[in-house]
Amino acid sequence: MSAVESIPADWYTRPEILALEHERVFGQHWQYVGDASLVAEPNSYMTGRLGAMPIVVTRDDAGVLRGMVNVCRHRGAVVVDGCGSRKTLQCRYHGWTYRLDGTLHRATQMSAPEGVRLPQISVTAVGNLLFACAAPDAPDLEVVLGQFLEQTRDVAGVDIQRLELRQSIDHEIQANWKAVVENFVECYHCPLIHSVTLPGYGGEGYDVEIQETTQTQHMESDRFNFLFLFPNTQVSVYGNSSALIARALVPVDEKRTLLTLDYWFHSDVSAEVEKELVEWFETVVGEDLPLCESVQSGVSSGGFERGYLHPEQEAGPWHFQRLLSAALTD
Repeated sequence: MSAVESIPADWYTRPEILALEHERVFGQHWQYVGDASLVAEPNSYMTGRLGAMPIVVTRDDAGVLRGMVNVCRHRGAVVVDGCGSRKTLQCRYHGWTYRLDGTLHRATQMSAPEGVRLPQISVTAVGNLLFACAAPDAPDLEVVLGQFLEQTRDVAGVDIQRLELRQSIDHEIQANWKAVVENFVECYHCPLIHSVTLPGYGGEGYDVEIQETTQTQHMESDRFNFLFLFPNTQVSVYGNSSALIARALVPVDEKRTLLTLDYWFHSDVSAEVEKELVEWFETVVGEDLPLCESVQSGVSSGGFERGYLHPEQEAGPWHFQRLLSAALTD
C-alpha cells in the first residue's frame, strides 16, 4: 500500500495561510458553538466564534432564534460578550443599539442610518447542541449529520434530545489548529499512545467512514461513535456513560489553538459517572496534546517539507487535508 503526500509543512506556520483559512474555510461551513439552552427563553442571547468571526445568537420576544455577526456597523467593535437576557444589544464602545433581530435601533447622538443591521448567519440546534454557519447557502445540517445521528442512536444508544451540558473545559495548545484536528481524526497512534486509556481503538472492529464534509468513526463493542464535521468540530459519544463530548478547535493564531471540551450527559446520569468520564477523557487529551505540540515543533523547524500518510489508517487526516487543499487552492 502506497503512502500519500501530506499538505506542506509551512501551511502550519504561515499567518497568511491562516488568514486564507478564515476567509475560505471557517466562514463557509457549519461549526459547533455551544449550548442552545442559553437562548431558550425570549429576550436571551449568547456569543461565540466562527474562526475569527465573532457571532451573537439571540431569541427575540416572539421566540425566533437568530444568528448574526457580532460586529458593530459603526466602527467595527465587538457588540456584546458572554450571554444573558436583554431586549436590545448595545455596543460598549459608542452605544449604538440593535434590536434582537439585528436591525439598528439607535445611533448615539445622530439619526440612525437607514437599513443598517448586523449581518445574518444560519443557526440551528440539534437537541441543545448549537451550530452556526456564515455561508449564505448553508446546507441542511440535519442532512449533513444524518449518519452520525443514526449511529449515535443505534450504536451508542444516546438520545441527543436528553443531553444537558455539565462541564466545559478549555485547553490552549501550542500548535496550529490543523495539527490538533488531525490528531483527533485518526487512531493510527492509539495502540502506541493510548494502549491503557483506549484499549482496542484503532484495531479490528474500529470502523471509519468518510462522507462529503464529515467523517464518522465507531466501535460497536464499546458503544462509541465519533463525528468530525469539517473544518473544526468533533463530537465523541460514549454510550456506556450516556455522554457526548463536543469539541471546537478555534485558532488563536497560526501556532496556537483553543480547544474547548463541552461535556454533555443524559439528565439522569449521576455525578459519579460524570466525574469518572471527565477525568478519563482529560487523561486521554493529556496524552494527545504533547504530540500536537511536537508536530508543531517539527513543522516549524525548517527540516521538514511535507509528510506521507497511510491511506487507510490515516484516512481521516487525508480526507481533512483534501478538503482543505480544495478550499485554499481553487
